[in-house]
Amino acid sequence: MLRAIRATDPECQVILMTANASVDTAIEAVKDGALDYLSKPFDFQRMRELLLTVTRV
Repeated sequence: MLRAIRATDPECQVILMTANASVDTAIEAVKDGALDYLSKPFDFQRMRELLLTVTRV
């Protein structure tokens, strides 16, 4: 999904969220251009801070 979004709009800021996190997929996501990678259970304070960052870009 991330690659498709970045192919369509390279400037789009993407934060990935998953229930099945691994270090390898997090590294791959960031290398592919994700702003960040969140796993469940979500840290809502961290999510809030990330969303504020995205809206300022």
